[in-house]
Amino acid sequence: SLPRLYEQFRKQTHSDCELIVLDDSPNPSLFFSTLTDPRVRYEYSNQRLTVGKKRNLLAEMASGEVIMHFD
Repeated sequence: SLPRLYEQFRKQTHSDCELIVLDDSPNPSLFFSTLTDPRVRYEYSNQRLTVGKKRNLLAEMASGEVIMHFD
């Protein structure tokens, strides 16, 4: 679930982290749409994307040197 994903992100001890979520589910996430954590970027797509397309888009958005994927 998306709230659990965020909770795991919050537990990270590395000081320079970002979480970028690309959501292509039928409806935008109310949880992430209202989240105010500046380290989190939430993007919603109203069209379904392949896993490869999503990973490429997210990698382009990322500013860090290490990227982890959660599908």
